[in-house]
Amino acid sequence: MTKKHRIAFLAGIFPRKQHSFIARNSIGVIQNAADAFQKNLIEGLAIHDDVDAVVVNLPFVSAWPSSFRKPWFPRVRDSESGVPVDGRGFANASLVRYPARIMASLVGLYGKQARSADTILVYSAHVPFMLAAVLAGRLFSRRQLAIVVLDLPEYMGAMGLAQKFFGGFNRKLFYYLVRYFDKFIVLTEAMISRLGVDPEKAVVVEGIATLSKAGTSNVAQKNRGNTFLYTGTLARRYGIEELVDGFRQVRCPDAALWICGAGEGADYVAAAAKADPRIVFFGQVDRSRALELQGEADFLINPRCGDDEFVRYSFPSKIMEYMVSGRPVIMYGLPGIPEDYEGHYLPISAAGAAGIGAAISSAIDVPADERNAMGAAARDFVRSRKGPREQVRRILDSLYPA
Repeated sequence: MTKKHRIAFLAGIFPRKQHSFIARNSIGVIQNAADAFQKNLIEGLAIHDDVDAVVVNLPFVSAWPSSFRKPWFPRVRDSESGVPVDGRGFANASLVRYPARIMASLVGLYGKQARSADTILVYSAHVPFMLAAVLAGRLFSRRQLAIVVLDLPEYMGAMGLAQKFFGGFNRKLFYYLVRYFDKFIVLTEAMISRLGVDPEKAVVVEGIATLSKAGTSNVAQKNRGNTFLYTGTLARRYGIEELVDGFRQVRCPDAALWICGAGEGADYVAAAAKADPRIVFFGQVDRSRALELQGEADFLINPRCGDDEFVRYSFPSKIMEYMVSGRPVIMYGLPGIPEDYEGHYLPISAAGAAGIGAAISSAIDVPADERNAMGAAARDFVRSRKGPREQVRRILDSLYPA
């Protein structure tokens, strides 16, 4: 089939050739969830015969010297799912990285492979990418600008001093630039009205499941016991302290809580692990190890509750990742979660540590065959309806309506 459309995807993935470099030089949280979503999107683009794609890439790493050990991020040529990746080099020092990422993105979009694209697809509410795309659209007569909005800038969590100082300006510039985009891929329905865009120009895609490593664990295996796992950012607003406190209320001596991740809640988790031998804190692990642990645990838990306003505009990416593992998932029914997920998880019925503790205790009482059946059903649901082929097809149909 002749390719009908060409997309230049302005992204921030961790290329295979640079993955160890990024892991070695990062200080603090590594954006593995964002990396996974983008790579799944690229995989979906590669699957469909009616589109050709190229990636212009500037990884989402933090600034030197506080959060990254190198003041310069090097250029690289790579590929992802067979799609060429033009990794741009850029100055990564705190005071210059913002304009440096704009210029590097613009140069990349002017490159030979990207210049002929009929659509520039931007990942996330990253203003340097948005500015570069708008400028490229004006300079190179692009027909269409599209953006994937998974987080709104006002809800992006803890920020450094410089980010707080420029945060108001950054938010205003984001919403100003939104008006120049033609199509929007958003995480929840609530985002559409928040952005103030025409619903006809938007498509809701709550996530894209990673299927390449799916099914590596046998969900019908004999359960090892009552091990509960959390992998992800250790942020207070995501409920990590309530998870620890709730688990410590569980009286089952054979229960275990495994926690992987980094963030401002790490000290709280480490202290709890010293006080309660049932809690095991792995620290930040690479993605492959996190996936292994998800297959080894008996239950996977997401402690984020729906009390905060930002939850209306969020869908925790770990929900899909958890379900793909085939293990049963414990979580709140958040407002940003589509209705078709109902019945595929064990609900937390009350907020706070007491609610989480009660949900864990109830899960312990679930027979092994019921656990395995729920895990298998959730895995099959995600594999059949939320994978790269299905979710990216929805994006392409929105970008190029018949």
